[in-house]
Amino acid sequence: MKLTLSRSKVATSELKTRPPLQTILNTILFQLMWFSTIKLASLDLELIATLPGLLIGGYFVYQQNVSISHRTKLRWGLGGIIMGIVVEGAFINFGLFHPISPPYLIIPVWLLSLWFSLFTLLPIELDKILISPTKSAIFGLVGAPISYISGANLGAMNLGSDVSQVVALTGCGWGVSMYLCARIWVKTQGEPIN
Repeated sequence: MKLTLSRSKVATSELKTRPPLQTILNTILFQLMWFSTIKLASLDLELIATLPGLLIGGYFVYQQNVSISHRTKLRWGLGGIIMGIVVEGAFINFGLFHPISPPYLIIPVWLLSLWFSLFTLLPIELDKILISPTKSAIFGLVGAPISYISGANLGAMNLGSDVSQVVALTGCGWGVSMYLCARIWVKTQGEPIN
């Protein structure tokens, strides 16, 4: 146990020395990727809308980070795709939103690319949230409904008729997803640090 705790402390101290410019660049790239993906999806270009998420996610995977291997970031990205299939499949099944056109798969592939990109970014920039399952759950609970409503307002999807239900269920779904991610992160990276 002591070994994993010290490994976690080393990783955290290395992350504190990450250049602030890299964090700013990653944040800007993620936002640009999100907006371009949503815009392309709103134009009914499902496969092309997948490219920004895959490209930026790939950049995050191969970005130099002293404390996290490329393989670990890739695993997180692939785990994000799997979680995206489950969560988004449930959301569509419950009628929380509908793609503007029938997807090639069960859910739109552009949406899976957003999950891939976010989950490759999590261990790089959102690691401070991941060390606390409660903070992670709150992040998902609040952030997800904002993203879905914004995506619908930009024309990438149609929300279900009861917006309060959409907000509650997407928030709960993402809250649980982020809680589980944080539990996995803490288990694989060491003890949480307060």
